[in-house]
Amino acid sequence: MITQTQQRWIDVFFKPVPGHSVAVMRIAMGALMLFESINYGVFHCLDCRFRGTAYLFKYQHFEWAVLPPGRGLEALFLVMGVSAIGVMLGYRYRLSILVLTASVAWYFLLDATEYLNHYYLALLFLSILCVIPANRVWSMDAKKYPCSPYIGNWSRIWLIVQLEIVLIWAGLVKLNPDWLQLEPLRLWMTSYSADAGPLMQWITQDPGIAFGAYGAIALHLIGAPLLLFKKTRFPVFCVYLFFHMVNATVFNIGIFPFMTAAATTLIFEPDWPVNLLARFRRGMATSRERCESALIRYTEERRARNLMNPLIITFVIAWLVVQALLPTRPLWHEGPVVWNEAGHKFSWRMKLRDKRGRIRFLVRNNLQKSLRVVEPGDYLTRRQVRKMSCQPDLIWQFAQFLEAKELEAANNVGAGKDNISVTASALCSLNTRKAVPLIKAVDLTTLDQSTPRDQWVTPFTEPL
Repeated sequence: MITQTQQRWIDVFFKPVPGHSVAVMRIAMGALMLFESINYGVFHCLDCRFRGTAYLFKYQHFEWAVLPPGRGLEALFLVMGVSAIGVMLGYRYRLSILVLTASVAWYFLLDATEYLNHYYLALLFLSILCVIPANRVWSMDAKKYPCSPYIGNWSRIWLIVQLEIVLIWAGLVKLNPDWLQLEPLRLWMTSYSADAGPLMQWITQDPGIAFGAYGAIALHLIGAPLLLFKKTRFPVFCVYLFFHMVNATVFNIGIFPFMTAAATTLIFEPDWPVNLLARFRRGMATSRERCESALIRYTEERRARNLMNPLIITFVIAWLVVQALLPTRPLWHEGPVVWNEAGHKFSWRMKLRDKRGRIRFLVRNNLQKSLRVVEPGDYLTRRQVRKMSCQPDLIWQFAQFLEAKELEAANNVGAGKDNISVTASALCSLNTRKAVPLIKAVDLTTLDQSTPRDQWVTPFTEPL
C-alpha cells in the first residue's frame, strides 16, 4: 500500500509535462557527439594518440577495456557518428542511444591519460538518455506516439539535478587556498599577449583575474540554486551563457560549455521550445493548446504503470545520491588531492591545477645485479608522459608495466617478481611552485592500488 508521502513523490515525479525541452537536449547531445566523432575520427592522429604507445593506462576495475584491433578505432568513431545521427533524428532511438553510449564509453575507458570532465559528463547525460523517453516529440519515432507529447516529469528532474550537482561541486572545489590566491588562473591568463584588446588586457590583470576566480565561485554556489527559481532563472541563465562562451573562447575545453548550456535550458518550462517557435510562426499553437487528449491518455498509462513508479523513483534518487557523494572521495584520503590526485577524477575538480614535471624510472634486477634507467618516452606518447609525470596513480601503473617487461626479458634466467624492483624519480611543480620530489624512494611494485598515498607520495609542503 502506497503511503501519503510516497504518493506525493509519485505526483511530483510523474506529473505529465511536454517532452520538448528533453527533445532539445537529445538533439543537442546527438549533435555534439557527432561533432566529436568527426573531430577525433578524422582530424586527430589516432596512431599518435593510441597505437603509437606500448601501454594504455586504465581506470581501476575497467582494465578490460582494450584497443580495438586493426582499424577498429576508426570503426568505433564511425559507429559513434552514425548512432549520434540516429539520436539526433530520433530514429530507432533506443538502439541508437545505447550504441552511442557504449561507443563513447569504450573510447573514454581506453586510456586514463585521456580523461576529460566533459567526456565524463557526456557519459552521464547519455546514460540518463538511455532510460528516459526523449523521443516522444521531434523524432522519427514519434509516429509510435501519435499526438502524445507528454512524458513523466522525472525525466527532467533527473537531468536537472544531475546538472545542479555538477555546477555546485564545481564551485565548492574552488574554495581552496590556491584558487583564492588566483592560481592557476593567473598563470594561464597572464600568458596571453599584452597586445590584445582592452577587455582581454583587463581580464589578464589581477583585477580581471580575481573577478573571474571569485565570480566562478559565486556563479556556481549562488547562481546554480537560483536557476531553480522562476524570478531569477532567466538572468542567471544569461550570465551562465556568457560564462560558458568566455570559457569556450579563452580555454580549450571542447564541448563542455555547449553541453552544459544545452542542459541548462532544461530549467525553463518544459514546453519552452514550442512556445519560442510560436513567437516566430504566427498561428502556431503552444504545446499547452495542442493534443489535450494526449494528457488524458498519458494519465491513464501512468495509472497502469503504478507498480513501476516507486522503482523508478528509487533508481533515480539512488543515482543522484551516488553522484552527489562521489566528489567527496578526496576527503577519505590523507593529504591534498591537488597533489596526490587521490579521488581527483570524477569529482568535477576543473581548472584547479597546473602541473609540470619530469620523471624517470629505475628498474633493478637483483638476480642479475643490474640497474636500468628508463625514460618513459621510450614506451609512451608525449601526451602520456606529460599527463603521467605528476599523477601518482599513473606512475604506479607504469611501474607495474615496467616490472612485467623486465620479467618478460629476464624469463630465460629464471628471475621472479621478488628479484625485480621499480622506483620513480619524479619532480613536479604545482601552480607555479618550485619543482619538488613527488614519489618517495620506495619499490612501487610492492604496493597495490589500495595502498594509502601518504605511504609513497611525498608530503605537500611547498608554499605558493
